[in-house]
Amino acid sequence: MQIPKNALLVTGDVSSLYTNMHIDRTLKVTKYALARHPDPNRPDIYILRLLEITLRNNDFCFNGEYFLQICGTAMGKSYAPGIADLYLEELDEKAMHGFKINPLFYFRF
Repeated sequence: MQIPKNALLVTGDVSSLYTNMHIDRTLKVTKYALARHPDPNRPDIYILRLLEITLRNNDFCFNGEYFLQICGTAMGKSYAPGIADLYLEELDEKAMHGFKINPLFYFRF
C-alpha cells in the first residue's frame, strides 16, 4: 500500500469497550444488523430475546460479593466480539464518510 509522504497517521483505542456498551443500544444495533441480512429460517425474535436475557442478567461474584453487571457484556461471552463490531459500525461509517476530512485508508482491528 502506498502512503503519501505528507499523510497524517492517526490511531485510537476504545477503552473497555465490552463493559461500556449500553445494553439498549447493543440490542438496537443487533436488531438492525439482523434486519439488514434477513434469513427466513433464523429466529430473530428469539435471538434478540436471549441476547437481552444474557445482557441484563449477568451476575458475578468478586471478592466474596455478588454484583449485577448493568452495562456492557462480560469479556468471556462468545458473542462479545461480534456485538462489539456491530456496536462500532456507526463510528466506522462516520470516521470514513462523516467528517470534513475523509481518510485515504481506514481500518479497525
